[in-house]
Amino acid sequence: MKKSVIKMYVVLFAAFICLPRLFWMAFGKYADSGNYENRALAQKPAFHIRSYENYPREFEAFFNDTLPFRNELISLNSWMNYRIFRTSVNENVVIGKDKWLFYDAFSDGDPMGDYEGNHTFSDEELERMEDACLNVQNRLGETGIELAIIIPPNKERVYGRFMPERYTASETSRTDRMIERLEAGGVPIINPKDALLERQEEYELYYPYDTHWNQLGGYVGTCTVLNSWGIETMDLDELTVLPSRRSNDDLANMLNLGDSVFNDGTEYTIQGEYDREGVQMADGLVHLKNPSAACDKTVFLLGDSYRTAMRAALCLYFTDVYVAEYDRYAWSMIEEARPDYLIVEYVERNSARLAGIEELVFRQGEESP
Repeated sequence: MKKSVIKMYVVLFAAFICLPRLFWMAFGKYADSGNYENRALAQKPAFHIRSYENYPREFEAFFNDTLPFRNELISLNSWMNYRIFRTSVNENVVIGKDKWLFYDAFSDGDPMGDYEGNHTFSDEELERMEDACLNVQNRLGETGIELAIIIPPNKERVYGRFMPERYTASETSRTDRMIERLEAGGVPIINPKDALLERQEEYELYYPYDTHWNQLGGYVGTCTVLNSWGIETMDLDELTVLPSRRSNDDLANMLNLGDSVFNDGTEYTIQGEYDREGVQMADGLVHLKNPSAACDKTVFLLGDSYRTAMRAALCLYFTDVYVAEYDRYAWSMIEEARPDYLIVEYVERNSARLAGIEELVFRQGEESP
């Protein structure tokens, strides 16, 4: 091989290695540096002689996570896979019909396993859940607080018509059977699935490109709780709803296609005379007020990320609404708010956590549930 050809290969190889970094130095400030992977990116490791064997692996992880124009390259790869093959480059995202996206994570409650009926609760697990819920109900009752537990269904349970054909829906899920068992035992637990299924063709109750229900779905679910307490509520048709363009959907971002493909989502905001933002109190506790609400009482909502879409519905009917997330909650918040009602919310894929509800509700301090 001629020396000139060898030199050419060396130059091309060096350019291939160096040019991305040079372009990054010049144009990196215009690149997308966001993290859409629901994990912490690797940090640059420090070299220690005692742990030198781990350094190559740790540095490789750091190099891969800080590759110049990484998000742009991932987006290009994801775009090509979606447009050409209709496949997902992220194993946790399922591409459904009509551009609908669904969540598939075995380590996060395995929602697809729930959908296909692959899981069940043992009698011992159900007994622990029932005992824990009844203990919470009794202990709260001694303080004059009425309890309700709501289990919002996973998105695919409501919008199964958009699921790929390779998945087969079970007639009932382990959560359906769990709720039926606990209801029979006197637990104030609500399953809003049927109410959501009745309205899912008429209204978009979950975000097509996100794992969560929207304010309309949250309203339907919340009303099932309020109706169980004898509180009258308006139908969806009677509400004033403001549609707007939505972005930053979690499943779309996991594909790095939130800006290019799945960018036509709609946000539905329920209108009303209430404070939409509320007062941010200590440790993430939010206090919202509506002096004109028909129910002059206080409700406390404790839940996971599904709780956010329930706020508007509660504010329409209660003068005082407190909202807290699991990870930052402590019993002192209840003592401060002094609510008449407590709603504890677990999305279906997290329903196994119900066995720990007593520890959660009466937790002192800031430990995670």
